[in-house]
Amino acid sequence: MASRKSNGANPDHVLWQAIAAFGQGAGMMRVSRDALAALEKKYRKVFPEVAKVWENESGQVLERLRLIGIAAAAHAIQKGKASVSAKDFEIAAQLYSGTSWCPNRPR
Repeated sequence: MASRKSNGANPDHVLWQAIAAFGQGAGMMRVSRDALAALEKKYRKVFPEVAKVWENESGQVLERLRLIGIAAAAHAIQKGKASVSAKDFEIAAQLYSGTSWCPNRPR
């Protein structure tokens, strides 16, 4: 297989890995499509920027998204729900976002 020079990751691949990490954090809780749509809406604008530094920053990004998944699932459980909603995601993201690649507010 020929090697190819890369200028970073594909932003769509960053999104897919972000969704997977969020789901890993949520554990056994079901994650609603609305929650995943909220994640994409919140972070989609920064994925092209993050993709450029993915090789060096992916561990930090994915661990932050796992933490957000854990917090969103905990919030849903506390409310007696069977699945993580967009609101659960938003609450968790407000608590644990706040870096250039995981902002609290969309740019």
